[in-house]
Amino acid sequence: MKWSQLLKYTLLAQSARGAAVSQEEEKEQIPKVLKLSFDKRYGENYEESFLGKRDAAPLFKRQDGEYELTLRNRQNFYSVDLEVGTPPQKVTVLLDTGSSDLWITGSDNPYCMSNSRSSKKRDSGDGDLFSEMGQGGGGAIYKTLTVTGGDVGNGFSGMSGMSGILPTETTGGGSGGGSSATGSSSSGGGRSIDCSKYGTFNKNKSSTFQSNNSAFDITYGDGSFTSGEWGRDHIELGSLNISDVSIAVANESNSSVGVLGIGLPGLETTYSSGQSVDSGDRHTYANFPMVLQQHGVTKKNVYSLYLNSPDATNGSILFGAVDKSKFNGNLYTIPILNVYKSRGVSQPIQFDVTLQGLGMSNKTGRTTFSTTKIPALLDSGSTLAYLPDDLLEMLAEGLGATYSSTNNFYVMDCPSKHDDTKIVFNFGGFNIETNLTSYTTQISSDSCVLGIFPSGDSSAILGDAFLVHAYVVYDLEDYEISMAQANFDADNEDIEVVSSSVPQATAAAGYSSTYTSSKSITPGGNIFSSGTLSGSASNTASDGNKSKNMAAATAPTSLLATIVFAISMFF
Repeated sequence: MKWSQLLKYTLLAQSARGAAVSQEEEKEQIPKVLKLSFDKRYGENYEESFLGKRDAAPLFKRQDGEYELTLRNRQNFYSVDLEVGTPPQKVTVLLDTGSSDLWITGSDNPYCMSNSRSSKKRDSGDGDLFSEMGQGGGGAIYKTLTVTGGDVGNGFSGMSGMSGILPTETTGGGSGGGSSATGSSSSGGGRSIDCSKYGTFNKNKSSTFQSNNSAFDITYGDGSFTSGEWGRDHIELGSLNISDVSIAVANESNSSVGVLGIGLPGLETTYSSGQSVDSGDRHTYANFPMVLQQHGVTKKNVYSLYLNSPDATNGSILFGAVDKSKFNGNLYTIPILNVYKSRGVSQPIQFDVTLQGLGMSNKTGRTTFSTTKIPALLDSGSTLAYLPDDLLEMLAEGLGATYSSTNNFYVMDCPSKHDDTKIVFNFGGFNIETNLTSYTTQISSDSCVLGIFPSGDSSAILGDAFLVHAYVVYDLEDYEISMAQANFDADNEDIEVVSSSVPQATAAAGYSSTYTSSKSITPGGNIFSSGTLSGSASNTASDGNKSKNMAAATAPTSLLATIVFAISMFF
C-alpha cells in the first residue's frame, strides 16, 4: 500500500546545518527539542495497514451456511522516515517504545524482490531462542469463531452454538517488544517482499558507515526475523544531522520495514538477547534517545507521547520536552517498576507501573471494582488491553458482558455513539478516564466484543485503547512516568523543555505506595474519593513528598508474561 507521506518532521527553534558536524558543533547549533509527527496506522501487518481507527470485525458466510468471524487485535504502526549515511539514503522505520534498538533493511537482503533468486534465505523452521519463548499478551491476537446458523442477529447471547480456538499471541524477541514490531506478514520460507516501498540501506555506498564487526540477530514470535551486523553512521532528521548513531543493518530479514526502538537500555539485544547471554558478552550502549541527549538535541533523556484522539490519523512524540496544551490539569508522576529484579536485573527494562484501582462511571453513577495493586505495562505496541481474570470479571459484570469460556472473551450490547460510560484507571491519587467505545468491536447489528482480555496472571497490559486517552511522559533517566488526561482540542502548542524535573508535574499521592507482591484481586474500595484526582484537577501532592524512585529497585518479579527474556532462563 503506497502512502503519500509517512512522516512530518518538526524541529523547534533554529535548524542545524545539513552537513555532518562534530558533536561540539551540534550542541551549539541544534534545538533542545525534537518533535516527530507520525501517521497512526492499524493492521495485521504493516504492508496492509490503514489510517485511522481500527475497522470492525469481518464476518464471512461460508458455503456450509455457517458464519466465520475473525477478531484481530490489530497492531499499531507509527512510521518514521530516516536519512541514513553519506550521501543520505532514505529508509522507513517504525517507532517502538517496546524495544530499544535501531535496525534498518540492508540492500542485499535476499528476501527483497530484487534479490529474490538468492539462495541465502533462511529455512522457515530456523530461529533462535526467542522464537520458542514468547507466550505473553502484548502481540497480535487472532480468534476465530464459528457461528452456527444463517442469521447472526442476537445469536451471540450466551455464546451458544460456537466453537473456536484460543488466542494465538506473538511476543517480541531479543529486543523485548510485545509483538513483532514490524508486523510482517511473512512467515519465512521463500516469500519475497517489495523493499523498494520503504527503502533499503547500502552500507558500501555510505562514506561514513563504520562496521562494529559484531552480529545482530532477533526473531519475533510471529515468524519474522532479522539478522545482520552492527555499525555506526549519520542520521538526518529534516535539517538535523546526528553523527555516530548505532545502527544494525539487516542483511537478512523477512520484514519489509525496520524499527526505531526508543525503550530502556535493558531491552537492547546486546544485553537481553539469547546470543548475548550465551556468549557472556552482555552490555548496553547509547541508543537513539540517549544519543539525542549526548549530541545536545535534548537536555534530558525524556520524551512525551501523544497518540491524539481515537479517530485521529496522526499523533506525535516530543523528545526532550512536554507540550502543555496536549493535556488537562497537571501531570502526575509515578515510578517505573523493576519487575525483573529477582532475576538479577538491576534496573527496570520495560514501562511497568502500579495500577492501584479500576472503576467505571457514567451519568447514572460511579462504581469502584477493586483497589488491589497490580503491575501494568504501558504498551504502545498493543492495540487493546489485558487485565487479571478476576478483575476483568468484575468489570464485565458491571458492563453486562457475557463470558465465553470457549473463546476466551466477553460479548456485550454495543454502546451507542453517545454513550458516556468511562472505564477509569487509578494510579494512586489520580485517575485516567477512557471511553468504553475505545474497547468495543462490533460483530453484529447490536453485539460487540469487549476488547479487554484475560491476562492469565496478576498483571495488566494497557495498550493503545488506554494510551490514546493519556498524555504520557517517559523519563528514562529517573525511571518515572508522568501522566495526565489527554486534551484533543488543543489549537496552539505550549512546549516547554525538560531540563531537570518534568514541567507541570507533581508526585502522585500514591507515589511511594507501589506494587510489592502478587495478591488476590479483592472487590471494594473507592477510586473516586475526594483525595483522588482526575486529569483536569490539581494535585495536592508536593514534590517534597517524592523520594528518588525506590520502587525501581525494590519491586519483585511479577507474573507478567508480556515479554520473556533470555535472562529469565539464567537468573
